[in-house]
Amino acid sequence: MDIFTTAKILTGTSVHSGKFAKIVALEDTVIHTLTSDVITGTLSSVNLGKNVAIELDVLSIKLTSGSVIAYSRY
Repeated sequence: MDIFTTAKILTGTSVHSGKFAKIVALEDTVIHTLTSDVITGTLSSVNLGKNVAIELDVLSIKLTSGSVIAYSRY
């Protein structure tokens, strides 16, 4: 079982930086860009349906639309 120490609701189209371990869509969401230590390059134009989660080490995320909650272990 993962234990997350903090959570932050992310909205708008600004770049959100941090050390996020899990991203959950609070509504239908489009991720403009996402960067991670474990992915070569940058993910872009990722569609997430409401309540869909991504679990990986995320360094920054920028949304095109929607909102997410970003959990951190740190």
